[in-house]
Amino acid sequence: MTSDNSSPSAPENTNRQETVPTDAGEKRFRDTVQHELLSAGVRPDRAPIVAERLLTVVTHHHSGPLPSVQDFAGYEDVCVGAGRDILDMAKRQQQHEHWIGKASVALEFAGLATAIIIIGLMLWTAYLLALQSHAWLAGLVLTGSVSGLVGIFWQKKDGSSASPQQPKSEAAKFRPAGRKRKK
Repeated sequence: MTSDNSSPSAPENTNRQETVPTDAGEKRFRDTVQHELLSAGVRPDRAPIVAERLLTVVTHHHSGPLPSVQDFAGYEDVCVGAGRDILDMAKRQQQHEHWIGKASVALEFAGLATAIIIIGLMLWTAYLLALQSHAWLAGLVLTGSVSGLVGIFWQKKDGSSASPQQPKSEAAKFRPAGRKRKK
């Protein structure tokens, strides 16, 4: 049974704007919808209009560190090897962020170990000075080490750090060079 879409109840698209597909996935979707509509018995002159209305209703939202599969296909259509380059870039970015995290922990541990060693040496120096009857000098060394330690903790409590942290690099700025465009 075929459907007759010439009835007056089917609204005409009088305010139709011609849109160009933004990516290869949208064009494939439009072609598939038009094919299905024609297979279902929709008149050939009405199929593009119905497909366009479906495209304006159907939305696709993608969120993530990588483009959607349809976008990968679009990149490959424009530039051969671009999809692989995007995956490689994402992998390198993830490895870099892991390395930065490990290095940050290692540097923090090294700083803590260095502070403990310095404080230990200052306490040992103060002890040796006190044994040699230089109490006032031992007091100065102890006062300096304690005030330095308090200053470091005070600075950490305020949220400021001795070395400003660099902002994370943006993977979107990566542009591979030397690729040939598809004809």
